[in-house]
Amino acid sequence: MFSQNTLNTYSRRWPHERGASLLDALIVVTVMGIVVVLAVPLIGPALELQRLDSASAKVVSKLSEARLAAIGRNASVWLHIDSTASTLQLQTISGGSTVNIGPAEPLPSRISIGGSPAQVTFNSLGRLTSAQTIILTGASSRKTETVSVSVQGNITVSNMN
Repeated sequence: MFSQNTLNTYSRRWPHERGASLLDALIVVTVMGIVVVLAVPLIGPALELQRLDSASAKVVSKLSEARLAAIGRNASVWLHIDSTASTLQLQTISGGSTVNIGPAEPLPSRISIGGSPAQVTFNSLGRLTSAQTIILTGASSRKTETVSVSVQGNITVSNMN
């Protein structure tokens, strides 16, 4: 198709040169190094925000599950919050003893959980006796998200950044 001379006229190299030079490789490696150095500091906070959003979504999901279970069972159901183990566990009373509903759900790593309740209890109507607030905090950025549950059982999430 093309002769060797035709191909060489489209190339910036001499006919006897082949491949990339050492200078080309060094330039590429240097540019990649600069991009990595600039990108790494941005990844950490982004990952922590993602973990914080994931944790608040999990808390909201488990609270909703507890409310629906209380209404469905026509009995009190609560979300037990273990801040030491960073787990969430639905529980109820059956036959006079506490029974776990499903497995305990772990929160994402490097997220601490606080606020006043060790548990949020929904009655058989899906309501609380008093409003509750759960505060989730990222370990390094100190960004927080607050999950609030009203007496009527409405769940809201707000950022406190």
